[in-house]
Amino acid sequence: MDEPPKGASPTAAAAEKTDSGASEHEAVSASPPSPPLRVVEFYSGIGGHHAALRLATTHGLGDSREGRKAFEVVRAFDMSEHAKKTYEAYWGEPAVNHRNILFLAPDRDAAAYAEVCSADLFVMSPPCQPYSRRKRSKHSSAKDRSGNEDRRAWSLHHLIDQMAADDKFAPRMLLLENVLGFENSASFERLTKMFDAHNFVWQALVLSPHMQGVPNSRPRLFVIAKRVPRNGAAFPNPLWDRQIVQEADADPERRRSQIEAAQTPVYWVEQGAIVKGLLAQGNVCDHGLVFTSGKVDAKEKPNASSTVEPNSCNETSKTLKSSRSSSDAGAAALGRFLAASDNVDKTEYLVDALTLWRAGNAFDVVTSASTRSHCFTKSYASFHGGAGSLLSSKALSDEEVDRAYETYYNERNALVEAAAPGKPDWSHVAADRGGCPALEPLGIRYFSPQEIACLLGFPADFAFPPDVSRKQQYALLGNSLSVHNVALLLRYMMAKEGKNATEN
Repeated sequence: MDEPPKGASPTAAAAEKTDSGASEHEAVSASPPSPPLRVVEFYSGIGGHHAALRLATTHGLGDSREGRKAFEVVRAFDMSEHAKKTYEAYWGEPAVNHRNILFLAPDRDAAAYAEVCSADLFVMSPPCQPYSRRKRSKHSSAKDRSGNEDRRAWSLHHLIDQMAADDKFAPRMLLLENVLGFENSASFERLTKMFDAHNFVWQALVLSPHMQGVPNSRPRLFVIAKRVPRNGAAFPNPLWDRQIVQEADADPERRRSQIEAAQTPVYWVEQGAIVKGLLAQGNVCDHGLVFTSGKVDAKEKPNASSTVEPNSCNETSKTLKSSRSSSDAGAAALGRFLAASDNVDKTEYLVDALTLWRAGNAFDVVTSASTRSHCFTKSYASFHGGAGSLLSSKALSDEEVDRAYETYYNERNALVEAAAPGKPDWSHVAADRGGCPALEPLGIRYFSPQEIACLLGFPADFAFPPDVSRKQQYALLGNSLSVHNVALLLRYMMAKEGKNATEN
């Protein structure tokens, strides 16, 4: 990539110079370094949070495991054998604890419990399955079909209950990532009640990689929390405290549908406002407030500046909103993220003619010039409907892809109508037509695991162990997270920890 995504941490070489000509990094190094931030990774997967911690800390280079130690992962927990194997092979330490988190208690594993109690920060991505159906009601979203509590939420509830019961167990800071829908769940309610009862301030933000200029859509809910400090605000933007913050669609009709679908009160902001707010550390105003759901008619946007507390931030908010079109220049082209896999044989990822006929109508095909791609799920390359985009390996424009697909749709629809009420035998169709003439010239292929890892923000040299199959690699990546989003949030969380909290 030519430029880092919005909010990516600078390297030490990019540090500003002091009056004496030395870099800020050198000036800071002269003082005694702070102890490393002690971190526990729950549901550690392949180390997405670990990668984000390295990217978020100035001296931990974004694509290297070298540099001064700004943090220490004291424990990592995950039940997946393939995730454990991958994490340990790439990141080295710590060894991933393969025991169920439900066994994390002082009378069951005293050593692990004591180390967890020493942590400054918990990071976690709990299982998303209990929350992935957005239309579930608030009181059933973590329950199974029989009405019982979903077993996959038990471990998270155990952690919440442990933090509520033992103040030593609760860390100073916490970051949780999950799917949209988690905010409507009994688990979210349980978590935020614990925060409110135990001196935490929390914010829940909806982020996606494309908001930082990465050409991939992966909207997720991030809950960040900190113990209320003695010196005042926990976060740079206190107007987001105890709020679910989400960007409203720019189109009035889509915005109305978006707001009507919300099951929980949401603090709606303009597009681009969340990343701006996270980057404007120390600026306490709200950047582009739209409205809180249920308070105003969604057809019209009220005057944002009238809802901001009266201080000098009003002018800053107006300036940011007026320059939104220039600052939100859009995502980079996908081609900039594909170089990491130049040594991979792309032909082995090509889609065969039978699959093109059978499932090509469900494909989302992008090109190296495209500035978007759909979220890659754990079913990628196994299930084609909504599991992630596919790539045209030819140097074509989006318009050329659209024209090829128009021909394909006409041919496919005619075959479906001719076979009604049955279904076409697609294997015979592919054989009779010598393949799939409309789509094969596009060279449609799956993204490689290396390319998906790059889009997620993992280091360029990230790799899976050789005995982890490609299907397992896709599943592990689908269960991972946006490293860029988490790194941006970590730096935002650390902003009130002192000027050099992430630089020592």
